[in-house]
Amino acid sequence: MVEDEASGSSDGPKINPYKMGTYDLVRMRINKLMEKPDVPVVIPESSRKKQPKAPPDFVRNVWGSAAGVGSGDFHIYRGIRRREYARLEFIEQQAKEVRP
Repeated sequence: MVEDEASGSSDGPKINPYKMGTYDLVRMRINKLMEKPDVPVVIPESSRKKQPKAPPDFVRNVWGSAAGVGSGDFHIYRGIRRREYARLEFIEQQAKEVRP
């Protein structure tokens, strides 16, 4: 009986000796997908299109033409610009879907 426990031939479920992290979970999922490389992977498309937030009615961070803008303001400007471009692109895509 002691020999069976030492050899690991028990009939019970196998217990993982350590807690799996994010890396281990991703590795396990990739290995599972790679076991059957001939089976196509189904990637579902988004059922709804995410509408960007409306532009604010009042912009609190307004830059003037005077010098002295800090380096942190660039990141604020970049975020505002990115959101505005995403909003304009969304509006153009909606217009293309309506027109054809």
